[in-house]
Parts: sequence; C-alpha cells; structure tokens
Amino acid sequence: VPRWPEEIPELEVVSISADSAEFEEKLSLVNLPQGCTPWNYNVIYYQEGSEERTLDLPIDQSAHQLQDVLFSLTGLSAGEYKVQAKLEVRYGENGSRNKQITTNRAIVVKIAFEGTTNDIIKQQVESFKSGTDSQLAQLDALTSSERAIG
Repeated sequence: VPRWPEEIPELEVVSISADSAEFEEKLSLVNLPQGCTPWNYNVIYYQEGSEERTLDLPIDQSAHQLQDVLFSLTGLSAGEYKVQAKLEVRYGENGSRNKQITTNRAIVVKIAFEGTTNDIIKQQVESFKSGTDSQLAQLDALTSSERAIG
C-alpha cells in the first residue's frame, strides 16, 4: 500500500465579491506516491441548512507532479459558506483502487452583501450622499442662525 499524504493543503482565499469567491489550492505541494494517478479534483461547498454543491475541476491525469489550481465559486448569496476540497487518486493494477485525500477542514467564507456588485456600489454611494446631504443641511442651518444673531 502506498504511503499517502495525510491531507491536501488548505484552500487560500484570493478574493471575495458580492456574489463570488476565488480560491487557490497549492496542489504542487502534494507529493503522490509512485504509481499513483491524480483522477479527480472537486470542491464541496454549502451554506448551513442547505444542500452541498460540488464543483468538479479538471486535473492533468498524466502528471505525477500536480499543478496549483485557481478557481471561483459563483452565484453565491449573502451568508457563510463552508468550502472543502477533495482530490481522488487511483493506484493499483490498472488503477483499480482509489483513495480520497481532503483538506484537513472546511474553511468558512462570508459573503457580506446581497445583490450584484453594481447594487452594492449604488447603496454605498447613496449612503455617502445621504450622509453628506445631512452634514450640508446642518452647516446651512448653523450658518443661517449665525447670520440671524450677527
């Protein structure tokens, strides 16, 4: 039986937007035993109380040295997502046996806002404009009252 790595490296968050998150998996750090073939790589993600979703990603099945993987999860809504990666490796006579190696634990990603990036920017601009308008109104009132006194 080949000596297996205990786990694959933790996923790294590259960026988060209003409806997506981009990750990198450092698979180049995984040393597979001789005679093993990377077969499948997928990412499992879900929100608490929701069904798991799976993203299958292509992997070079002919390479003994794995390449890093960059991927995005899209169509996300506001909330927390648990994300975990899984690598399936085949070995044995004609690749008849398989072994799954996962990240040690799922990471949690928070999507803070609901809506598209444009919606969020509009909300922020409106909030800033509203605050600025309020401050200008206060300055006008203060200036008017000083003129009335003076």
